[in-house]
Amino acid sequence: MTLSHYLMSHYLISHYIILILAITIDVLFKELPRKIHPVVWMGREIEILSKKLIYLGSKGGILLILTSTSTFLLLTLILSLLKDINVYFYIILVSIWLSSMFSFKMLLQEASNVSKLLEDSKIDEARIKVSNLVSRDVEGFDESLISSASIETLSENFCDSIVAPIFYFLFFGLYGAVFYRVVNTLDAMVGYEEYGAFGYQAARLDDFLNYIPARFCVPFMFMASLFLKLDFKNIKEIRRYAQLTKSPNSGYPMASASCFLNVSLIKPNVYKIGDYRMPTYIDIKSAVRLITISSIIFFTVSEAILWLLGS
Repeated sequence: MTLSHYLMSHYLISHYIILILAITIDVLFKELPRKIHPVVWMGREIEILSKKLIYLGSKGGILLILTSTSTFLLLTLILSLLKDINVYFYIILVSIWLSSMFSFKMLLQEASNVSKLLEDSKIDEARIKVSNLVSRDVEGFDESLISSASIETLSENFCDSIVAPIFYFLFFGLYGAVFYRVVNTLDAMVGYEEYGAFGYQAARLDDFLNYIPARFCVPFMFMASLFLKLDFKNIKEIRRYAQLTKSPNSGYPMASASCFLNVSLIKPNVYKIGDYRMPTYIDIKSAVRLITISSIIFFTVSEAILWLLGS
């Protein structure tokens, strides 16, 4: 049996290779240019459809979900047909496609950039940088609130940008990862209160898809805290603090970061996670290390699952 026939007949082994390549591509190379980036395409389609469907309210929201998910699932199906033409070409293209569904390198780099600006006392620039990462008014934020916002978005996106898309890839292949990313993009664009009934379904579907991955973040961040010798004993407080956010999911990775780093994470007039000291730029660096090790452990476990199931 040739290698190509072996890969075609062993679904999970080919996905084991695809995930390794996707992670490698994400770590070693820059993001795809905006013109050919699948997530940018998702955003553009959602923006165009939203303008046409928003007047239909709840029905328009359902149509938006069905249309946008169908578009990218169809593109994924077309991509999968390459397997019958050339399995090696298929693996390379699917690996690139999958790597665009999650973001490891860029997530850590953005947080590190904020930390560096604060370290250099460039607080105005840090405020501008963090305003691009969080959906809140950061005018007047001092170092502690900028650091808090950075750690919040870093930990929350550990779920949205790493754990969840790979979790759905493990169980449903590339279709699962793509479906999740479209729904998560929908939530990021129309899942706000100002969109009312139009964005309600997208927000609730995103909550549903993130329910398990958000809670999966906790054990991986706990293992990373053991490795980094952080205050892992605070794990008993995570569940209590996780209930303080409006989202049923985002509180879990954020509360984990708060407890393990011994810092309070505050969104003014909304919530305060953790009864600890306020964070500084040094804590952003610690959070980057925490998410880095958590991600490495998660990647390793994911690959081990694919290998064991495929062998």
